[in-house]
Amino acid sequence: MTKSVRQAPNLTTLRTTLFVLSLLTLSCHAFARANDSPSPRERLDKATAESTLDDLTSRPWHAKVNVTMFDDKGKHPVEATVEYWKSGDESLRVITEGANTETVLRHDGHVYRIHTGDAISTVAATAFQAILHPGPLPFDLQGSKPELRKQNFGKTPLDCIMLTQPLKDLTLVPLGLFPTFCLDHDTGHLRATYDFGSRGITINGEGKFMDRIVATTLSVADGATLVGTAKVVALSTFVPTPETFQPAPELVAESTGTARIAGGVASGLKIGGANPSYPVVARQNHVEGTVVLHAIIGRDGHMHTLRVVSTPDVDLAVAALAAVRTWIYRPYLLNGEPVEVDTTVIVNFNLAG
Repeated sequence: MTKSVRQAPNLTTLRTTLFVLSLLTLSCHAFARANDSPSPRERLDKATAESTLDDLTSRPWHAKVNVTMFDDKGKHPVEATVEYWKSGDESLRVITEGANTETVLRHDGHVYRIHTGDAISTVAATAFQAILHPGPLPFDLQGSKPELRKQNFGKTPLDCIMLTQPLKDLTLVPLGLFPTFCLDHDTGHLRATYDFGSRGITINGEGKFMDRIVATTLSVADGATLVGTAKVVALSTFVPTPETFQPAPELVAESTGTARIAGGVASGLKIGGANPSYPVVARQNHVEGTVVLHAIIGRDGHMHTLRVVSTPDVDLAVAALAAVRTWIYRPYLLNGEPVEVDTTVIVNFNLAG
């Protein structure tokens, strides 16, 4: 009987086999890590969930925010105060600016609003909204493709997520053409939000309230001009009384819906704002055409949301957004009451014009 002898493997062959196996193992681990990494949308959803206050209903709470507002040159500061009480689905917001006040009450499914004195600047409301809900709204997310881009702000590296919408014939879309939300690279916390169609928000300080990360100080900018700063001076729980959210006799219930009107009708309500400037590069390159924007005009006649629907050129889109966001409209009345307006804005750029 012949006994078979098993030869030891060649040392070189063994080393090669182990090296290949180690590479395969490393590749599998790298692939697993890549698959486990959260997507831009998941990162944005997480940052929004941990910083949003307007869905915090476990206990009644109260906030007070001091806002300093500046003119369009960043000068002549004016002070305002925003106070907010919330319990479940009910809330009360009071903005005070000198002798002027704006009160908005949400009670029993109705919205009540009243002004005293002159109209309140929109900067205070913008700053408070950025504290209440700094992340994207459902309107921003619908149909978007969140795109991650690395961006340095000064010496601070941030991970910016732009909610890109498909635009025909445009391959390179600049950061900020669509709503953009920048996260701290290490913590994943929101640090800045901006787009060319609205004011930019920079979160300068944060704190913890209940289970949320709250923006405690922030700044508001129109382009490169600082138009406001805000600081949270009080944030705590409270015990509401039966009268806390009861509408006072002078409060008037308003329509809560949004009126969809044609662009031509909306243009007839325009009473002010800057004219679009033809971009120099676009003019030099003989680029012209029509920019179509989707707009939400608030009850106050100011642009609340502005998004690009179509454009023949990025520079034309940026120029249109920069101008249209300054436009002011007469309030649109439905049954005698001002309502929010959903409409289309068309900006034509014509070299012969």
